[in-house]
Amino acid sequence: MDYSDPVYQGTGTVKLEPRQKGNFLHCTPLDLSDAQQWEFDDGIFQFCSDNVVIGAKKLKLRQVAASNDGRWRIAITALREQKATVVAATSSPAKVVELKQSETLIADCDLVKGFTKGIEEDYRKLGHFGKGGGEGCVWFYQGKGKLLVCENDAMSLG
Repeated sequence: MDYSDPVYQGTGTVKLEPRQKGNFLHCTPLDLSDAQQWEFDDGIFQFCSDNVVIGAKKLKLRQVAASNDGRWRIAITALREQKATVVAATSSPAKVVELKQSETLIADCDLVKGFTKGIEEDYRKLGHFGKGGGEGCVWFYQGKGKLLVCENDAMSLG
């Protein structure tokens, strides 16, 4: 198989390129099967095993306007009948949160950096409390699946 990027094989340690002082990446390994597909925001996907299919998903116009991710989002799934590993990197530690079918996660900021197939993402108004009032637009995540959740740089938390 020909690759345009470096391929590392064997066991050992891979040292990643350093970033500006004080700006470290927090890596989160994610295991996925052929029945699972992860979608990641721009810059979150770092590397993966060589048994995946990588594609792109076009975002809705209001999603593009609400985030800095551009028009497309990367989508990754394992090859048929195989398990794969993907490493996601965020500016602060991330958690994988699992949603059940009837649950909804509402996020005021762009806290969700990736999610699995089965989750529907939307950016819409939370509520309306009088003319021009209310929270404004927020991110809604519904359905059954997993979310990669992390604070973002703009929040300046912790």
